[in-house]
Parts: sequence; C-alpha cells; structure tokens
Amino acid sequence: MQINVLVDKKSDEQAKVLRERWYPTTNAYQTRDAFIFNDAIDRFKGSPEDLIDYIESGEENETIQRKVTIKSESNDRLKTIAAAINKPVTTTYRAIIAYTIANLPTTEKEETAEPVGVSQLLVEKISLLEKQMEACNQTLKEIKELTK
Repeated sequence: MQINVLVDKKSDEQAKVLRERWYPTTNAYQTRDAFIFNDAIDRFKGSPEDLIDYIESGEENETIQRKVTIKSESNDRLKTIAAAINKPVTTTYRAIIAYTIANLPTTEKEETAEPVGVSQLLVEKISLLEKQMEACNQTLKEIKELTK
C-alpha cells in the first residue's frame, strides 16, 4: 500500500546509513528506501515511549511530503505504536527511523538480530489497550456523573 508521509528532508541519507549497515552489498536500486524504512519499523524493538525523545528532537527538522510504499503488516504496527504514544503516524514513522539510526548496533553479532517477536508486539498491543481502557473508563465516569 502507498501512504503519504512527511519524511525528514535528509531521508535519502538516513536510508543510505541503514542500507550500508544492514545490506552492505546492495545499492539503492537493489534495496529501495521504502524497503529499508519498512525494515526499520519491523526491527523496532524499543517501547513506544522510547520514541518520545526522537519526536521532540526531530520537530525542528525540515520535512518533505513523500509517497512511500509500506507493507500492510508494517503499517498496522506503525499505527499501533503511534496510537500507544498518541502521536501522528508520520511523526512516529520519522521517529522510528531516527531511533533506529541512533541505536544501530556496534558489533556484527547485534546487526543480525531477528526482527521484533510476538512478545514485543503483545507488549505494544497491551500498552495501546490500557490507554484505550483508561479513556473508556473516564468517559463512562463522565456519563455516570451526568445521569445523577
């Protein structure tokens, strides 16, 4: 699927950094930026709250609108992470890329780490559900107060 996102103006450089680290024997024609950024979403192992610093520090960066291709599973995961921290999808997208670059492993062994597992996805879903439950409980409380 294709989505319109505001990407960092230096997204080409960001993709190059990740491509050189993860796929050193390929070039931009073989491993497209969209593939690299989908991979960054899939490999994200932090908690959604880890992105807050990258969102705040990246707010002053210049952005450009770009249409990117994103896998439906990656898009679902991106939406879940964005909802968990109550931030827009495009802001979360940029933050994940910045987080990934800032946290690139320093050794070869770490680089070959598996993409995020089921347990991490469950943690993200639980976090999102907890926030939604809090909002529902607050709304229910307000409705009950109105009916008194």
